[in-house]
Amino acid sequence: VVGTISAPFVEDYPAISIFLLLVMVVGIWIGLASFVKRAHDVGRSGWLAVSPFFVIFAPFIVVDNFGNQAAAPSSMFMFLLGSAVIYFYAVILWVGFKAGDPETNRYGEAPPPPPSAQRANAPVEQPTIDD
Repeated sequence: VVGTISAPFVEDYPAISIFLLLVMVVGIWIGLASFVKRAHDVGRSGWLAVSPFFVIFAPFIVVDNFGNQAAAPSSMFMFLLGSAVIYFYAVILWVGFKAGDPETNRYGEAPPPPPSAQRANAPVEQPTIDD
């Protein structure tokens, strides 16, 4: 379906299509690298970055190979796809909101706190009144 929709655009504007493909590849690379870095920050393997994408595509693979129901999705397919989407967002939210390890873990040292946190933890000098 996507190929038939985008085919006229690709034929009419091949340079723009190649440019958009490169932008998409670079964006995916940056996103995966950021996700892996964040997973390492919370003490998890970088392979965790691949698991949400595998889980999203798994229902399509299972139904196509075993059910051959590409035209009419079954209730099992919809259940698998819904579960995969929930898992996908749960992993992304968990890695995004979980606090990083405060100390060194097996993937390296903890990142330094942001400058705002450093200022907040700095000792505050109290003004004194000399009489």
